[in-house]
Amino acid sequence: MARLANLFNKAHPQFPNGSQEHAYHHGPSSPTRLQVDAASSPHVHRSQAPHHPPYESQDFCNAFWGDIGYEVLMSRVKQSSRMLDDLKTWYKERSAIELEYSKKLFRLSKSPVLSQATANYEPNGLKAALESVRQSTEKMAHCHAELSGTFRTALYGKFDTFINTRDSAKKNPQATVEKLRKILVDLHVIHEKARRKFESDAIATNGYVTQLQLVQGRDSDKVSNKLDKVNMSIKLTEKEYRTHNKNLQDTINQWNTEWKLFCDLAQDLEEDRIDFVRNTFWDYANAVSAICVANDEQCEHIRQSLEHCEASKDVRSYVRHAATGNEYSLAPSFVNYIAGEIPRPVTVLTANFIRTSTRKPEDTTLVALSKPLQGMVQSIQAGPPLAPAADTHGRNAPTAWEHKNKIKRGGAIADAVASMSLNSSLQNSGSIKPGRPVDLTADSLHHHQRLLLRDSTNFVNQPGPGYPSHQQSYQPPQHSPPTAAPHSRPQPNHHPSTDHQNLTHPNIDLQKSREILPHHPENKTYAPLPRVNLIDRPLPPPPPI
Repeated sequence: MARLANLFNKAHPQFPNGSQEHAYHHGPSSPTRLQVDAASSPHVHRSQAPHHPPYESQDFCNAFWGDIGYEVLMSRVKQSSRMLDDLKTWYKERSAIELEYSKKLFRLSKSPVLSQATANYEPNGLKAALESVRQSTEKMAHCHAELSGTFRTALYGKFDTFINTRDSAKKNPQATVEKLRKILVDLHVIHEKARRKFESDAIATNGYVTQLQLVQGRDSDKVSNKLDKVNMSIKLTEKEYRTHNKNLQDTINQWNTEWKLFCDLAQDLEEDRIDFVRNTFWDYANAVSAICVANDEQCEHIRQSLEHCEASKDVRSYVRHAATGNEYSLAPSFVNYIAGEIPRPVTVLTANFIRTSTRKPEDTTLVALSKPLQGMVQSIQAGPPLAPAADTHGRNAPTAWEHKNKIKRGGAIADAVASMSLNSSLQNSGSIKPGRPVDLTADSLHHHQRLLLRDSTNFVNQPGPGYPSHQQSYQPPQHSPPTAAPHSRPQPNHHPSTDHQNLTHPNIDLQKSREILPHHPENKTYAPLPRVNLIDRPLPPPPPI
């Protein structure tokens, strides 16, 4: 067969162009590929229409052709349907949340605390305020129940209707397109097999014809017999190829028509979906806003009732209705019955005291926004906090209590001192054993903060371009006194926060650290600090969660 092909190529330098029915005979290399690569096949008929740049049109019917276009658009249709189902579930859960919240609010409005306040236990001002709170809570519960019903009927019900309408609109066209897709894939496979077989027989026929012109005698008879067999086979393959080619042409024409219609339908459904979701969330925002306005009105009623509540008036009213009298008696005197004394009547006096109050003026006035509420508003404006990040060892970030306790104990200074030199200084001094755990207590933190304060003071007071110094720099004496004993007792005038010599902590400027005045037995200023008990007063345990 290779020899016949070579002979055929010599006799016919160019294979004759087929008719229009051969426009599709170069099918894809894989069964799932439907489009013909016009650039790689010279037998594909190219349209003479002007070439347009890709994505010039923003319509689906001009942007989603080919194998990838089918996969992308069908995936988009499925994702849109899934998104609508998820939003439908979201509105259902939102309605359930509002319904549960309204039930709890209504149960809270029937609390004994508020119901007993409406009795005669409280004075008029506070009684009216608590009654206003009870009524407002009950009305808020009713508002949230109405909001839950709106979510369930107006929004959740709309989604149910819209999804059913959408599914019924795309059910038949989508099924038709998917069915044509499968038929088209199968026809491409069959058409490609028939085309290759017909092409092979055509090459063999032309080769035998050329070979017949070059040979004579018995070889010519052999070639003639082979040519007759190929001519009989090529009639069947040609007929089969024509049939499959006609079926493929009809199917492709039908596919192009149905796919164009489906693209238009998909674009309509997509635009309807986007507008529908936008409109439903617009209604959602308006509904929540209406509830917020109603809640604000109820809160305004509460504020108005609280403005008429004055502690002094309520107390005076309570005294008028529940006073038991203003007479009090003195302590009875001692009666010496041995001496024959007679008990004297108890002295009764009238109460006329002057009240001594310890209340603060700010406790008696109403403010627009208290400090806790100001912090709440700032937190709301700042947004939700980020999730706690885990460190390299897998532990979570410090909790709020740990952060607060760290600030109370010295914060970053305590962490820096503890990490830099706590263990090293204690082990070098020999005060603790290397294997013994050290508790970071309040005394130890205070001690090391003073050490760090001494280092930072030496650094800041150094003259330089970044830290100008207005004090005269310290000059060490020419004759240094002998060094004191390492465990000498502190003198009475010793000031540890300013006069301690840092011998264990690395200073920023090593040269300056060497110039610090050493200890001296007669120098009361530079006596060493006493030892700190590291076991004393450990940190309290964290609060229970």
